[in-house]
Amino acid sequence: MSTDFEQQLAGALERRASTAPVAPQSLDAVRHRARGIRRRRIAVSAAGVAAALAVIAPLGLSATGVLDGDPDRSRDIAVASPGPSPVPPPVTEPVTVTTGAAPGDAPGIAWLEADGTLHLPGGTMAQAEPGYRALSVVASRVLAFRSDPDTGLGTVDEIGTDGSVLASYGALMAPMTDDAGTVGAWVDRQGRIVWAGAGGQTTFDTEGNAQLLSVDADGAWFTPEGAERAASRIAPDGSVTGPLDVLGVNDSLGERVTATLTYDDMEPGSCGGVLRGGREEWRTCDFTVDRFSPDGAWVLATDAYLDGMGQGTLAILDAGTGGAQVQYEVEDGVFFDWRWEDAAHALAVVHTPADQAWQVVRLGLDGSVEQAVAPRRGTDLEPPFWLGS
Repeated sequence: MSTDFEQQLAGALERRASTAPVAPQSLDAVRHRARGIRRRRIAVSAAGVAAALAVIAPLGLSATGVLDGDPDRSRDIAVASPGPSPVPPPVTEPVTVTTGAAPGDAPGIAWLEADGTLHLPGGTMAQAEPGYRALSVVASRVLAFRSDPDTGLGTVDEIGTDGSVLASYGALMAPMTDDAGTVGAWVDRQGRIVWAGAGGQTTFDTEGNAQLLSVDADGAWFTPEGAERAASRIAPDGSVTGPLDVLGVNDSLGERVTATLTYDDMEPGSCGGVLRGGREEWRTCDFTVDRFSPDGAWVLATDAYLDGMGQGTLAILDAGTGGAQVQYEVEDGVFFDWRWEDAAHALAVVHTPADQAWQVVRLGLDGSVEQAVAPRRGTDLEPPFWLGS
């Protein structure tokens, strides 16, 4: 190792250690709000980390220690081996999403077309009947949700590889799943929670119609009928813990949940954040905090005021601090739906009403944008495709 390299590396690591962050209607109305969203200041406290990585990464080395707040390991240097990619520096200006992004790979998660085409992980496809509006893969079972246009009654169908219906279950909602697709749950027509996994299905009676909020491997978060601030978790064995004093749980991962904490009708807007073991770790009133990334390092977040027609902003926040990594906005349009594709990329369904275009875009931690599904025409209330859970 040369003396110049040693000095360069030591300097970068010292800067990294000194600056490391500590855990901190009408369509016209929708377009107007999307264009008028105020430009929020984006945290740049991780700039020191980026400086160090910029020195280390080109030389084939990786640094560990500072990111987990352990100063004693700030000089723990090792030859690079397969592992997580370096975290890019925060993007300090909002990134605008248009219909002209470069094409990329097809979505890496399940997704559904309005004509009944089911796209499954791994690139396999099945052709089902049209009419499904949600798709989930739970322990290798393909589950699709439809509702009767006359009665409004919902049904979860298990779909075979040839597109045929293997089994049907009455439901009030589409299934929710964990990120790995190992477990899932939905609410049946009697208001009970149906839990599904590798071992089969179990039905839990929650004494009234349950509102399902989130699902992970440890259980399902729900709100009992009539409760306003009482999110509870039911485990696979039927035991119930909680409730949490929150307006709602948006996502869960082990002991952590993203939650809506307060809502202001006058603003209008809301405040939310991340709780661990029922204790608040951080909160923000700039965003609605939504989904954890598969590795738990990030959360997707959107506007503090939710609009049923779609949202003008989609941001990626540090799950440990709430600091913004990157913020995306749609040019004359809205984000209609979003999911994590992997630990470094999100997928979002984007609608631009002026030209009736719908597309799926891939959004990176580094501010990159590419098309995962090219723009197609569709009506304002009827997209041509949906992302799977």
